[in-house]
Amino acid sequence: MGWRMNKATITQVAATREAGTVRRAHIIPHHGVYNVAQHSYGAASLLLLLNPDPSIALVKAVLWHDVAERWMGDVPAPVKMRQPELAEMIYDEEERILGALGLAQDLRTEEVLWLRAVDTLDLWLWSREEEALGNRAVIPIQRACEGILEEREKAGILPPSVSKFYRAILRCPHQRLSDFFDEVAINGIPGFTEAEEGLGE
Repeated sequence: MGWRMNKATITQVAATREAGTVRRAHIIPHHGVYNVAQHSYGAASLLLLLNPDPSIALVKAVLWHDVAERWMGDVPAPVKMRQPELAEMIYDEEERILGALGLAQDLRTEEVLWLRAVDTLDLWLWSREEEALGNRAVIPIQRACEGILEEREKAGILPPSVSKFYRAILRCPHQRLSDFFDEVAINGIPGFTEAEEGLGE
């Protein structure tokens, strides 16, 4: 039996694409666009580069974890932090939407930790990139992400390779790669020393 097109698949494709256009960090002044599609790509790339063998369920979860924002929007973190009951209601509704779309994934506890880790790490990296462009409005969110990552690290629930990557990058300010690829191939990451290369082992 071959693969058959159905209404559910058409709806899933539309939902994932439309969700990608939802703006993130909309209460923070920033350069250009930062949306769900960029964030999901960044988080999925981090997962695939830092996790040696992620399950397909985890990859899907990372790609689609914010699809419900197509209907919910990106509710600012400070609101959810100040109103835990509201945060729980938002979480429940997001889970209901993902389930109704057939995009929810059944993850093991370790996989949930990975999802949370790359979700936070992508936001942290985005804030560093913004700061490097002179945007100081992102510094509070950058510090909040650092607090979350370090709290998880202390509790032993941050995946080790995420912790090593975070610690390596934390030591040097963000710099873009050279626009000349040959320089990238020869020199690698600016400010990253040979002594630090063993951090991923």
